[in-house]
Amino acid sequence: MRSIFVTCLAAASAIAMPAQAQTFTFDAVAKTPTTVGTTGPDGVPVAGSYWTGSTNTVWADGKKTAETYTCISTTQPPNDAIFHMHAICDATSPAGAYTSVWGCNFQDKERTMMGCVGGLYGKTGMYAGKGGGITYAGKVAGGSGTGQWRK
Repeated sequence: MRSIFVTCLAAASAIAMPAQAQTFTFDAVAKTPTTVGTTGPDGVPVAGSYWTGSTNTVWADGKKTAETYTCISTTQPPNDAIFHMHAICDATSPAGAYTSVWGCNFQDKERTMMGCVGGLYGKTGMYAGKGGGITYAGKVAGGSGTGQWRK
């Protein structure tokens, strides 16, 4: 009977322990995007874009990773959107590859400043089988952010 109690207690302890995460910060630089679309009747752009860029990532333990990325995005209709724009990006580095999915809001009338939140989906290498969350703040041409991968 005691061994069943000890086994159950050990299992409950393992379940109750929080998952460890790998946190990071990054700086991103984007090349000029290719954009298709127009301005809608309400004066809001109706557009999609494609661009590439690079990031310099610093992990919580001080390790650094350089990545390249490719993204596509599309604006959202103003009458029913939580975000002004949605984007999806693929990133690669010697450490592996992942996809990020974003929701972004423009923070100025010129639509050059933005704040974004997103999800991370690991594909290969150190990211394989992992997921996480990410943020971004800055201009279309570059900015910085934070993120976290679940272990």
